[in-house]
Amino acid sequence: CTNYNFHFIIPSYLKSIRCASGDELTFITEDTDELRYSFTEYEFRKYVLSSKANDNYPSYIQIQSENRYRKLVRISGDCRDIRLEYIEDSMTRLKLSAVAFYKGNERDSCYTFAYDETPLPPYNSRQTDIWGYYNGKDYSSKLGNFGNNLNEDRSPDEEKMMAEMLTRITYPTGGYTLYEYEAHRYLKKALPFKFTPILCEKEETAGGLRIKSITDITSNGVPHIRTFEYAEGGCSSGILCSEPQCHAEGTCGGYTYLGEYQGYFEMFTIM
Repeated sequence: CTNYNFHFIIPSYLKSIRCASGDELTFITEDTDELRYSFTEYEFRKYVLSSKANDNYPSYIQIQSENRYRKLVRISGDCRDIRLEYIEDSMTRLKLSAVAFYKGNERDSCYTFAYDETPLPPYNSRQTDIWGYYNGKDYSSKLGNFGNNLNEDRSPDEEKMMAEMLTRITYPTGGYTLYEYEAHRYLKKALPFKFTPILCEKEETAGGLRIKSITDITSNGVPHIRTFEYAEGGCSSGILCSEPQCHAEGTCGGYTYLGEYQGYFEMFTIM
């Protein structure tokens, strides 16, 4: 069993914009040094080339040479010079760390950004809940085992979902804004096809985050706090539009099986 599903995209990058006033903005990009999708030549041949009869299909070496991203590092024009800085290394995802405004070679002002320090795992790590958000539970060992219920390994984890989320913006004035999140929750769910909401036995957690509070701190330390509630009558106002469903496909004894299940997987061993 595999998660591999390839789409080869050759992007175009904007180089410049010329305004009616005659001012021209130039966009400068560079290759990033960040975590990339990792796949071996064996995996590429087995899961990609095995279904491709076209001899002109890109080779593994060609695909790897294009397996990179570019980052915007500078926007320059007649009256502005904006430079972007990043947190980047080959083991983590790219994150914007600062946007700086320059006058000549001197930094005039700067916005900086901070993130939750919990690291996200590598791509295709199979550590996601049923909605696709990181939950720290590896379900790889259960794939291919007939009848195994994966529901417990695909359940959401509110703490893990916070990984690498934006938590702070600091302004040139010295003030800053703090962001606090919480997981989506629901107390009702819609029945399939009828779409009539019914009450759950208890409040449930769903995948994804929402803003819980935004705190603005002025340069002299005065706080202004905004809180957000998603409730009606003290109870969650969230409604799950449908039960999460997954499907598993495989072959056994020459027959193809396709099963769909609410909230869990059953995997057929491929023979």
